[in-house]
Amino acid sequence: MKTMVLFLLSGILSVHCMGQHIVDVHCHNMLPDYLSILERHDALLDETFPLPDWSLAGHEEFMRQAGISTSLPLAIPRMKAILPAMKAKGLMGDIDIAGNLSRLYYDLAGAASPQTIRNMLTITSPDHILYGSDYPYQPMGVLTENLDRLRKELFQDKDLARYVSMFL
Repeated sequence: MKTMVLFLLSGILSVHCMGQHIVDVHCHNMLPDYLSILERHDALLDETFPLPDWSLAGHEEFMRQAGISTSLPLAIPRMKAILPAMKAKGLMGDIDIAGNLSRLYYDLAGAASPQTIRNMLTITSPDHILYGSDYPYQPMGVLTENLDRLRKELFQDKDLARYVSMFL
């Protein structure tokens, strides 16, 4: 009986998840041309560890299992904080960091939690928080479990439940 209930609940959650039309804004597509360029420039280990295996078929399977309808790779590479050096050279002036942070968009990649979202809401508005999987840097099973856990925790949080459809 317990197995049947769990099976039915997982089916309901899957259908609910598919109806959410989740857009993943933090995935890493490791296309062959990209890997070839990294290899040519001896940059495969620039992140200090081997890049994870990635395939279109695997990515599509993860999206199907997680109920993700659209996946957008990172468009802008991560940059180191260069403001102090730029200011020292007279290339930049003061920056309204709080104002700029409030206008940025943030993703929930990794192991997001209601507390993480509360912290984000201290610097930005709910419409600037988006779902991000970080696929394939975490195993598919971990990602779908994290997504299911986050959805459940958000629905149970009286302050954040109203934002579930915005975030997921």
